[in-house]
Amino acid sequence: MPKSNPQAISTAGSYDLNAELSSECVQLVQAVMPVSQQAGVLLRRHNLPEKVLPGQWVPLSAWLNLLEELSGSGGEQTVYSVGLRVLEQKCWPTSAISLAEAVKQLNRTYGERVRGGYGYYRTESQSPHRLLVECLTPFPAAFDLGVITGLARRYKPAEALRVRVETQASLVVSPTAVKRLLVSW
Repeated sequence: MPKSNPQAISTAGSYDLNAELSSECVQLVQAVMPVSQQAGVLLRRHNLPEKVLPGQWVPLSAWLNLLEELSGSGGEQTVYSVGLRVLEQKCWPTSAISLAEAVKQLNRTYGERVRGGYGYYRTESQSPHRLLVECLTPFPAAFDLGVITGLARRYKPAEALRVRVETQASLVVSPTAVKRLLVSW
């Protein structure tokens, strides 16, 4: 398998090829791999660190290529699982907040963890029990679906018995990196 190549990315759309990702994010792979040696091999293959040092940054292209490889070898469910684990990074408020506020926090965190990238996470209330989340990121759709599902589960409204996250068709012609997810409860 070749080393990470910024030109090899098919899911990213258009973004700065020099964009960087906080190295803390690569720990997510170690959390979802059943055998730690598998995670190490995968990280090394994409020139990503196995041990995270505070303040260390890595090429975003390497992370995107790693997610693409995971999708090809383990399926989109594996990439979805990595997205679900994003909340395990210690950057989330511990106090109870609303789902809409959690997405705003996600957007701020995305801005802090990705340098030179583009994009956003934002919400639009559809009704008292429906929230549309728009994700414009270079990440694969399965990853963003995992992230939003994890947020919805953790920050679901108190009156909700369950929460559901569904992928929505694009409402307008837009870049392929735009994902719209409907959260309902």
